[in-house]
Amino acid sequence: MDKQCFSCRFFKAYYTKGYANFTKTDLGYCVHRKQTLNKHDGCENHYVYHHGKLDGKTVIKHLYEALNSLNAIASIWSEEQDNE
Repeated sequence: MDKQCFSCRFFKAYYTKGYANFTKTDLGYCVHRKQTLNKHDGCENHYVYHHGKLDGKTVIKHLYEALNSLNAIASIWSEEQDNE
């Protein structure tokens, strides 16, 4: 079955506590079915959770805009401090 629970957004994996870390188990809780399942189970309500990828140019553009906004605020603040 290609629609396995471990790739579904409704599946929340169980972890066991180790000495210095947590280890993921093969079992987890399905929020949709409200029961404990194996990570290789599947169902017709499978919903893949996609993480959006950011384009490097878009990130640089938004960081540049944020930097310009911060510089404008800093210049306004420094002008107000000079006037006082």
